[in-house]
Amino acid sequence: MVEQYSEEELEKLIRADIKTLSTRLTPYKRPVNIIITKKALPRTATRKVKRKEVLELVKS
Repeated sequence: MVEQYSEEELEKLIRADIKTLSTRLTPYKRPVNIIITKKALPRTATRKVKRKEVLELVKS
């Protein structure tokens, strides 16, 4: 059974899950900022995330 959620509901569910799971981490390892997007992250040919490009996307 597949349930349909709006984008707002999905974002709230994801943020709630991250908040719940981060309580298991020590405080200095917990995420401070979370950006949720449907677009895939830019990757290299070896499937590594292109961190510089991601940083540019976040800043813009």
